Amino acid sequence: MVTIINFDKQNYKPGETVLVTFHCSKPYPENLRKIELYVHSGEITKVTYTSGGGNSSSRSTAVEETIYNEVSEIIHVDETTSDINIELMYELPKENISPIGSIDEIEVYHRARIKYDISRGRDKHLKKDIPYQIVPEFNNQRRTIQNEKLVAESSHSICFLDDEINLHLSPIETINCRGYRIEFVRKQFTEAQRHTANTQKKILLASLKEIHEFPVTVKIPDLHYASALGTNYSINYFLKIVIDKGLAKDINVEIPIIYYPKQKEHYSKKPNYDNEVLICSKCSEKQETDSMFCMNCGFKL
Repeated sequence: MVTIINFDKQNYKPGETVLVTFHCSKPYPENLRKIELYVHSGEITKVTYTSGGGNSSSRSTAVEETIYNEVSEIIHVDETTSDINIELMYELPKENISPIGSIDEIEVYHRARIKYDISRGRDKHLKKDIPYQIVPEFNNQRRTIQNEKLVAESSHSICFLDDEINLHLSPIETINCRGYRIEFVRKQFTEAQRHTANTQKKILLASLKEIHEFPVTVKIPDLHYASALGTNYSINYFLKIVIDKGLAKDINVEIPIIYYPKQKEHYSKKPNYDNEVLICSKCSEKQETDSMFCMNCGFKL
């Protein structure tokens, strides 16, 4: 029995249809009763936390999975059943959708799955996950943030890796300080089974001594993961201007930025879609490259 799962493409835009084609061909196992086909999107979040205290404390991981857009079909199999070619599809919402990929304790995916219901013995499962990135269409305009002491402005509200952004800072009142720092900051929030985690990563982009050095141009570095908002997680980026007050409390202003790294091969678990022939290392059966599991024995390729 040969099984092939194909997504129509790797990248989708809001409102588009996700189309998955399933192919199952004879001969089927004698004890096969039915074939179940599933497609859906989903997200997995993990939070590591410490329980107990003192010498009895331990670290645990809470995991939560949310599934949406599930579509399924069941085919009952008998001796008259011919080769199966079925398309399943669902539409993505028309509003902006979070980029999909994998980051640290977050995984968001499209999944196609086949279950072989066998009357005697162990059921077989084959699945294919497609991480992908959606870049919604935004008006990429200037963004201005003002507080009681200063006005900060960026030339872009959206940026990609290696983009150059102009930053302007205008004090409303005179501020005595040692200097200015510009940082690119990623803030990440995850939640699983009522446990939450907040992490932050920042990269220094520039250091300035005087206010007259503004406006300044900074180059956006690689923080690997795009801005995102899911059911149990969020990834937000900021251009942060820090006014160094020495021993006194620093003055900070954060300009929200929507960030997308350029498409990279590591966003896809199987970037090669040329259908070249592979051999399963477990059962020596020939494979299609776009399947993550052996078509014959289910071994992960």
